[in-house]
Amino acid sequence: MTNLFNLKKVLVVGLGISGKNIGNFLEKNNVKVQYFDDKLTPDLEIDWNIDGVYLSPGIPWSIYKNSWIAKECAKRFLRIINDFDLLQAWKFNSKFIGVTGTSGKTTTVNMISHILKQNNIKHCFAGNSSSNDIFEDADIYLLEISSLQLSRIQFLSFDIGVFTNLGIDHIDNHGFYENYAGSKQKFFNNLRFVDSNKEQIFFVGSGVNARKNIKEKVELLDDELPNNLNFKKKHNKLNLEMAISVCLELRVSKKDCLEAAESFKFIEFRQNEKKIKDKIIVNDSKCTNLISLEAAFRNYDDFIWIAGGVWKNTNDASFSIEENFKKFDESLFKKIKKCLFFGRDGKKFQEYFNKKNIESQYFENLEDVVKMSIKDDKYSVILFAPVCASFDQFSGYAERGDYFNALVEKFLN
Repeated sequence: MTNLFNLKKVLVVGLGISGKNIGNFLEKNNVKVQYFDDKLTPDLEIDWNIDGVYLSPGIPWSIYKNSWIAKECAKRFLRIINDFDLLQAWKFNSKFIGVTGTSGKTTTVNMISHILKQNNIKHCFAGNSSSNDIFEDADIYLLEISSLQLSRIQFLSFDIGVFTNLGIDHIDNHGFYENYAGSKQKFFNNLRFVDSNKEQIFFVGSGVNARKNIKEKVELLDDELPNNLNFKKKHNKLNLEMAISVCLELRVSKKDCLEAAESFKFIEFRQNEKKIKDKIIVNDSKCTNLISLEAAFRNYDDFIWIAGGVWKNTNDASFSIEENFKKFDESLFKKIKKCLFFGRDGKKFQEYFNKKNIESQYFENLEDVVKMSIKDDKYSVILFAPVCASFDQFSGYAERGDYFNALVEKFLN
């Protein structure tokens, strides 16, 4: 690794899980590491006699590029290094499987990992939503990769890739849709094999413009699907088809894949459905973009829709809420019986849906919204699909989802 990257001294910016993991890896490979975190080590006197800087993935480029550290790095022509490139340099002969997409990547990558585990295929599952150490020694690496992580990758390439879909997201971090889409397209850019007898394989979903090495995914009949009703939802069926397609390439039979899928536990806060008294409560707190919202709308009818928080697509003036929803299937709006919005950008949603002649109300906080939805005796389905980031009032979608569940229990019991 050190020969390939010629690293002797590195500055790690951000002391989250990823920062600590790469720091440990570098130190084990005889690289001297300095750690800077504006909350944990704000007074560190940085020795700028270094070979590169690692920027934790939780730090948006839009924030970093205007920081004093970025200016110091630019002044010294220091390169930004990343853990994925280091990993592949270290374990080049291992098999690399990558999963990305605007929506569905977390569910898909977890399905792949579950099927492999059930079939006793050892692998390292790491990346975007995983807290696992990416530098575990393995023969197979299963990596979930976000647009922010892709934007910083220079060399990483895949034996097998899954690109679930491409829509509008993370404009707050990337500035423009073209930047976001461009970072995602880097998924295809790097050639894995010089040997012409081997080929990279990609499975792609809607909206993805891929030029080569595309293979058709498995198509499942409805009566082949596992018993869990979540698989009957179109987006989960697609996720499972992608997962099985990957596992077939790893020589797991279709039969064994479907048997393993029977015990798969869906991730929390992704259309988790619960019937309480006469209400059907759907907690889709992980819904933070329009592709996820469209999937939720397709699965329910005549519902009260709860949404709000921090709209992620506001840096680019050409992508207002109104512009974003032009790409949405507006025929689904007829399923909405009432909109209840909250949070920082909730009023923008209220204004837009009032123009669509859909009854809409705004509340400052989620508690008042849930209380109002529970009181409504006219409609039995309550769909909590915020379509926004949560950082105005919560630490993340998980805390928001837990709080929603607690409020439902409070007002229904």
